[in-house]
Amino acid sequence: MVNRRTLLAAAAATGFAGCGAEKAPGSRTPAPPAATATPAAGADAELLLPLIELKARAVAIYGGRPGLERLRAHERVHLARLLDAAPGRPFHYRVNTPPIELELEQLAAQLAVLPRLADPRLRTLIAGMYATDSEHLAVLRRGAGREAVPRAFVTGGT
Repeated sequence: MVNRRTLLAAAAATGFAGCGAEKAPGSRTPAPPAATATPAAGADAELLLPLIELKARAVAIYGGRPGLERLRAHERVHLARLLDAAPGRPFHYRVNTPPIELELEQLAAQLAVLPRLADPRLRTLIAGMYATDSEHLAVLRRGAGREAVPRAFVTGGT
């Protein structure tokens, strides 16, 4: 369950995440700030594994879909930053998830991991990804003829 403190921390980190961020390739939307060259500590690196798997799935799924090139570019940047933060960690993924469900899954995983990370730089990175993936969800919903933002807060639920 998300409490007010977690939500406010995520919102604050997201607000700061856009400051000075570079753009994702082929995008007008700023990408989240770059992860540091320092790999995450053991516990934080383990927490990143589900996110790495989800980002790898997103890159694969969006690769063959026309009109989703920008979303794929964002996901590739996110994946590269996560792999930099958790180098050498094995991961596996499947590519049969529909895009809207994939984005919901990513949002839920990011929200679950965010308060558990010890490194504030990783929290900022994940919060920035959360904001970008919330935008992806709105674009995908609108493209499917659904309401782009059915609720004020995106939690990864349906």
